[in-house]
Amino acid sequence: MKQPLMGRNTGPSSASTNYTAPSMFRNWNATEGLGTVIWPTSGTFRNLYVEITAAPPGSGKSYTNTLLIDGVATALTCTIADLNQSASDTTHSVAITAGQNGTLRCVPSGSPAGNESLIALEFESAVATKQSAYAAHGATAVSTSATGWNSPFSPGLAWNATSGAACQNVVAAAGDITGIYLKLSVAPGASKSYTVNLYKDSGAGAVKQDGSGGTVDTTVTVTGTAVSGSATFTLPVAAGDLVYAECVPAGTPASTRIALATQFTATTDGQAQ
Repeated sequence: MKQPLMGRNTGPSSASTNYTAPSMFRNWNATEGLGTVIWPTSGTFRNLYVEITAAPPGSGKSYTNTLLIDGVATALTCTIADLNQSASDTTHSVAITAGQNGTLRCVPSGSPAGNESLIALEFESAVATKQSAYAAHGATAVSTSATGWNSPFSPGLAWNATSGAACQNVVAAAGDITGIYLKLSVAPGASKSYTVNLYKDSGAGAVKQDGSGGTVDTTVTVTGTAVSGSATFTLPVAAGDLVYAECVPAGTPASTRIALATQFTATTDGQAQ
C-alpha cells in the first residue's frame, strides 16, 4: 500500500546539520539520534518533496535534505537553492527493512535564510498491500518515576503525563495492529527499564493488552544497556475502537526520550489509519 507521510516542521538550523524522523516531520534536532525512528514496516521510500515557507535561501545558499537509513545517506535527496523555495526527488527509490533506523537530514550551506519546512514523502509497504506505518521521534524525556501515555497512530513528541484517554486514537479502519518498536536516546541502566503496552477500548472500557485474561500480549520492555525494543503480535481492532500506548518506568531509569513506531495491517486493501 502506498502511504503519504506529511508534516510541517520547525525551521532547521541555517548554520549546522539537523535531523528529523521521516514520518510526521515534527521538529528538527541537532543530534541525529534524536531525529531518528525505528521503522516498523519493510518497504520503499520515494517521492521526496520539501518546501520552505518564508523566503528562499538566497543567492549561493541552500538546504539539502537527504534520507538516511541506519545513518547512511541514500540517493533520495533534494536541494533547495538560491531563489527557489521548493525541491523534490521523484527519481530515486530507497528500500528499508522493518527494524532499521530512518532519518531525514538537512544540511545548510552559506547560512541560508531561516524557514519552516513543509515535507512530504511516499512510503510503500513491501510486506502486504494492506500494511502501513506510523512513527515519531521523542522531543522531550519521559518521566523516570511516573506512567506516561502516547498515541500509537499519531505518536506525540512528548509522552502525556495525564492519562491514556488524553492521547487515545480512534480506529478509523478495521484490521490488526501487528507490531510496535521503541527507540531510546539513553539506555535505562542496570536493573532498570521502561515497559510499553497497548490498551484497547471496544466500548466497555480500556483493557491493557499484556497477555493476561485472554488479551493479546503487546509488551515491549527495554532494560539495562539496551536502547531499542520491539514486539510483533496480532491485535484486532474495529472501526470506532479506542487505542493508546502506556509507558511504565521501573527502578528510576535514566532520563531518556522514547520514539514510538506502530505497524498496522488493514482488513481492506487501501485503508489505513
